Amino acid sequence: MREEVVLRLRREFLHRIRSLTPIVGKPIGDWGVEVQVPTDSALHADIRRAYQQLQAETGEDLHFWWFYKRRYSPGEIGAAEVLNLKLMGSTNFEPAGEECGTTYDESTSCPHCGVGRTQTSDLTLDLRKVPSGKDIVKTIADEWLISDRLVRCCVELGLKGFELRPIHHFQKARKLLPIWHQLVIPPAEERVQILSLSRFGNGPFDDDLAGEYRCPLGHVLGLRALSELYLKRATWERLGRDIVFTREMRGYKAGLLRPEPFILISPRFYRLLKKENVKALRFEVAYLDGRCREHS
Repeated sequence: MREEVVLRLRREFLHRIRSLTPIVGKPIGDWGVEVQVPTDSALHADIRRAYQQLQAETGEDLHFWWFYKRRYSPGEIGAAEVLNLKLMGSTNFEPAGEECGTTYDESTSCPHCGVGRTQTSDLTLDLRKVPSGKDIVKTIADEWLISDRLVRCCVELGLKGFELRPIHHFQKARKLLPIWHQLVIPPAEERVQILSLSRFGNGPFDDDLAGEYRCPLGHVLGLRALSELYLKRATWERLGRDIVFTREMRGYKAGLLRPEPFILISPRFYRLLKKENVKALRFEVAYLDGRCREHS
């Protein structure tokens, strides 16, 4: 696996990065530059030092946007027992279900992080706002949708592990709308456990040592995942499913936003998604505990 971090660095602070490796990137307006840096490189270490020094001195960030890019060989993908499915681009949308009439019981949610509320009605959405040309999407409130086309493919192949609920349009439709199904997130005991080898934090150089975004009850591990996922094998194998969510989540509660679990898939489901050319998805290898140390 080749891991790089894509950073949009603030031009006013570039002089702080003292490195023998020249910074060559794409200009972002007149205020920044986008660079793609291997995480095992000397330049990455230099940027980390500059970030930490700037934070200590001024509290300001060296970058204003980032994401990890991980590339796998066909052999690494072929050997994977579990894959972490990630949505890309315009696959998150609003309004959320609560804005369209979906009801929830908040009394079951965690007082610290907001995880665990109970959906008490079928999901109601403005189906005109669902991104077109996609088969798996979700609202900003972590309500997952799967297209009727993909559901039919899953059923035909005999995939296991997905519970579906109907989705209703929030008002009487004037024209025929695509059919979508809600992919239900099951109770915690029917999900996969994330191991502590997995790294979480606020950014590539900020592990959130103060625990600002960690739930004290363990529901939320941090704002974002900063590494590949390491999982407890027994919790994956016991379920024997092709689509599974994690017990632990990332993110935070703010307004309609909710912490989100990760969605994990089997190699069978991965092959189906590739065969059906499902758009706007990215895949990372996730490691079951028997192989964690080998890949850490």
